[in-house]
Amino acid sequence: MRMRLLSKEPGLCIILLGSGFSWAQDPCGEGRIWYVRPGGCVGGANCGSRTNPADIYWARNQACAVATPTAPHIIRLAVGNYTLNNTIELCSNVYWEGGYDESQQWKKTNASNTILNRTTANAETGWPPRLVGMRGVNISNFQLHDIVLNVQGYAAGVRPTNHGMSVYGIYLAGCSDYRIVRCEVNAGRGADGANGPAGGNGGTGGAGCPGAQGGESGGICNAFGCNNCGGTGNACGGAGGAGGAGGNAADLQPGQQGGAGGAGGNGGVGGNGAHTNPCRPGGGGGVGLVGNAGAPGGGGAAGGPGGTMGGGGGAGGANGPNCWCCTRQGDGGLGGRGGGGGRGENGAGAVGFVVAADSYA
Repeated sequence: MRMRLLSKEPGLCIILLGSGFSWAQDPCGEGRIWYVRPGGCVGGANCGSRTNPADIYWARNQACAVATPTAPHIIRLAVGNYTLNNTIELCSNVYWEGGYDESQQWKKTNASNTILNRTTANAETGWPPRLVGMRGVNISNFQLHDIVLNVQGYAAGVRPTNHGMSVYGIYLAGCSDYRIVRCEVNAGRGADGANGPAGGNGGTGGAGCPGAQGGESGGICNAFGCNNCGGTGNACGGAGGAGGAGGNAADLQPGQQGGAGGAGGNGGVGGNGAHTNPCRPGGGGGVGLVGNAGAPGGGGAAGGPGGTMGGGGGAGGANGPNCWCCTRQGDGGLGGRGGGGGRGENGAGAVGFVVAADSYA
């Protein structure tokens, strides 16, 4: 009987026997193939064998410890649902293969899937904050076949950190010579960043207009035979402008707090003073109204209150023309209303990534 040894891929052996051929189940030997199922063993006799499949993390640690470029190891994953509470750290020279049916002597099947479900447990809360399903950094010669990877996301309003939380299915950096074949990767929603701070207080209102010329009140000027004592002035003040919108922090990382809102604009000038009784020099204008509260930011905190000081009163009004007996002028108008508070800016929400890599083989 003639025997030929074919090498289709590094570390995968195919044995052809005679004129026909058959596929050997473990062509490279039990010592380099690790069998895994949900809830598998974590040590002991024959752990990781066909008859005693291992836990996924335990098998990974064993394979990564001994695999070499010339003798890569294979992790065969039985179909079923795996709960991952930690990131699976990929390593060089290890091949991951899902879709094996343990009940059929570890034959490949299309009837069921190998599904890895990464929970939000043990997310990385340092900088940068992130939740990762599988990760490879500065490694080479690795493969992923026939695996469904789901990474749980975060509901709106859930904030594990002030900077949000990015979600990755597979995170690769500085890797080479790898293959990802027939894999489905689903990354959930990233967590929101914290709300921006409240906007600043509105600015102080502007000064009131000068009072209008004094006018007759209760017939006093007529009683003294006065002429042209002047009429009531019209209002000329306006409300202050709203504060500016808050900006994001300078580094523009996901989930940063928004900057404080800008101060509101000065209020408009107050209205003209009304006539008084009797005709004497006009008094100073009244204190301006308190500014309006700032408009609420988009998802951020509400703007601060307006300035607590209104604008100064206007100057007293002048005598009417030819008012030869009246001595009182109109009072100054009220100061303008304080500017509105600044608008709070919402923190940027993080995003979810299916696969992030700096290069693809």
